[in-house]
Amino acid sequence: PLPARPEPAIPDVLGALDDRIESEGTQVGLPECIRHDMWTLCNEAVKPISNRIWLEGNLEGRSMTKAQTRELTYQALIEFMDSRSRERSSSILQKEEE
Repeated sequence: PLPARPEPAIPDVLGALDDRIESEGTQVGLPECIRHDMWTLCNEAVKPISNRIWLEGNLEGRSMTKAQTRELTYQALIEFMDSRSRERSSSILQKEEE
């Protein structure tokens, strides 16, 4: 059987985010651009996350279940977001020092 792929997990996250934004977004002060920013970020993340899932799924010839793939995808997406956030913070600090 083919290994599970991360692509379905990312749209699931975005769907949940859309639902949350529609129900509570304005109440908690989320900016209007959050939905677009998250979609853009997730689109940028698909390829590196897919590569990571494929590599980890093929290490030692193991086969990951759909649940394991989803868990690893969510973990990789969070790490991708964190790395982007650190990159932006570092870039802002460098500009402030100039």
